[in-house]
Amino acid sequence: MFAPRQGGFCACESGAVLVPKRLKTGRIMILGAKAEYRRRGIFALFAHEMFRRGRAFGAVGAEASWILEDNDKLNRPLEAMGAKEYRRWRIYDRAISSVAAAR
Repeated sequence: MFAPRQGGFCACESGAVLVPKRLKTGRIMILGAKAEYRRRGIFALFAHEMFRRGRAFGAVGAEASWILEDNDKLNRPLEAMGAKEYRRWRIYDRAISSVAAAR
């Protein structure tokens, strides 16, 4: 059983102190803004703050996932900042009856 974190360390009942590994990368899973806040520079402000905090934390990279490939309003600025697509996931839709008939 672990005690609450104190000063970045985690102590267990035996008295041993476990030092957690420091993460070097981060992940942004979902990013969006309400319609009334779009086109006001919110993304630029968010990106600047994200980079600033990441560097202060010692991060060397980040991942932005779950972004639709046709979302140009998000993909273009990310590419302009140097982000590169490294993986693409796609979901295909097919009726179950056509799968069973194909066998």
